[in-house]
Amino acid sequence: MRSWSLKESAELYQVANWGAGFFGINEKGHVQVTPRGGSEGATVDLYELLPSLQARGLKLPLLVRFSDIVSARVRGLAKVFAKAIGDYAYEGRFRGVYPIKVNQQRHVVEEIVRYGAPHRIGLEAGSKPELLIALALLIPLNRPTQVLALIGGVLAVTYPFLKRFFSLPQAYLGAAFGWSVPMVFAAQTGSVPPQAWVLFLSVVLWTTAYDTIYAMVDREDDLVIGIRSSAILFGRADRAIVAVLQAAALAGLAVVGLMNSLGRWYWYGLVVAAALAAHQQWLIRDRDPDRCFRAFLGNNLFGLAVFAGLALDYLFRG
Repeated sequence: MRSWSLKESAELYQVANWGAGFFGINEKGHVQVTPRGGSEGATVDLYELLPSLQARGLKLPLLVRFSDIVSARVRGLAKVFAKAIGDYAYEGRFRGVYPIKVNQQRHVVEEIVRYGAPHRIGLEAGSKPELLIALALLIPLNRPTQVLALIGGVLAVTYPFLKRFFSLPQAYLGAAFGWSVPMVFAAQTGSVPPQAWVLFLSVVLWTTAYDTIYAMVDREDDLVIGIRSSAILFGRADRAIVAVLQAAALAGLAVVGLMNSLGRWYWYGLVVAAALAAHQQWLIRDRDPDRCFRAFLGNNLFGLAVFAGLALDYLFRG
């Protein structure tokens, strides 16, 4: 029976590929960690680390976390984007976000916030529990962002309870969705300029419009169970009011384009969005629930048109 070498073990388990310079096999055949990557700093032999941990009364299995690896990966990510921005003369900035759902352990999220702050890397919360986690980690943010985030938390938490007594919950939902706009401006610039409030208002108007269309689907059921909605409030004027809301949202986005001197691609996107809004009006003309639901789903394309126009404008600018 032939002997088995350390090199063969490393090749079998592809350590060089997934280890990325942080993990490897030393001459003793033990897994070792280089927290700062490559040849920088000290290495830790995980096998030899175990006796000292057990001596402290810790029991196996154990989760050993290396903060320096998180720091190094965050720096590396920011460095790669900075190089790409420089290579292609991109005029925008890299603003990364870490989805909390990937790993919700407090220490990991705290380290992402701490090491990501110099590189403008933030958190992405996709649910109320994740939002509460993010709110609990606002200490590294500036004071305006902290205040705005607390208001945003109140908006998000209180929205589900409004339908019993507030006749326009769709607008409140728009405020909850759009509150991220002033928060982002405050976090990135330390202030909330007029264009941020115009964009916020556009989000509120758009959300009120598309969620009213959705409420038109459930209007009869909502009347039976006592749920309030904008569709019930607007009555037979629902289509006209939705059209006004859509036009106002597009007008707000146009003002944002003018304030930021955006180019033709952005305006092309708004034209496509306007055409999609007109198509939604055609779908809801008879207030048929199935067609109204199709119109509601069409707002994915509305948002995509605006985003694509903005992205293409930045891509082909100058």
